[in-house]
Amino acid sequence: MANKNNVVPLVPVGKIKCYITGSLRADRPEEHIRQRWARSLVEEYGYSKSSIAIEFKIKMGVSSKRADIVIFNHGSKQIQENIFIIIEVKRSDVLPKDKTEGIEQLKSYMAASSLCKYGLWAGSEKNVFQKMEDNSIIETTDLPYYGDLEPRPPIFKDLVPAIDLKSTFRRCHNYIYANQGLQKAEAFIAKTIEGRSKIGGTRCITRL
Repeated sequence: MANKNNVVPLVPVGKIKCYITGSLRADRPEEHIRQRWARSLVEEYGYSKSSIAIEFKIKMGVSSKRADIVIFNHGSKQIQENIFIIIEVKRSDVLPKDKTEGIEQLKSYMAASSLCKYGLWAGSEKNVFQKMEDNSIIETTDLPYYGDLEPRPPIFKDLVPAIDLKSTFRRCHNYIYANQGLQKAEAFIAKTIEGRSKIGGTRCITRL
């Protein structure tokens, strides 16, 4: 944003401006992914910046770890007991089964946060999880929109211009290759056509 002299402040080389806090962060591949998800949480899912924290400390017994993004229950104090969603982001070459940075890391954060209901892991793929009443953690389809307690299919009023289609298509490609029986190109084209036919327009939500 320009100041009163119409001078736009420049972000130094090697830094990225955080979408949530406005602070400068190191320019790393995973930081780009984090910032894309931070923007998506606000502009697509409808959460307010004031309910989101970056690198929030999660107590894990006698030690603690920092979660990449956490969303707190609306209007609540930003403490671990009020976390609703935890998001872990990784480089695009990190696999969900990675021993140290995979989905088990996210699940451990969810288990340590009593009111956390959802978690999202984003690396080479996007994986979303829900914690049930018995504290078991199962895979689910998506995160809930702001104001919802469970994920639901998008409706017309939810549709917004897509954010960073290149990264979205890369996640689609990786998911199809890892989980579907078709060849890469064939499966990707099929999924793209299927998605367009369901939405029937040029505005869409791209969160795979």
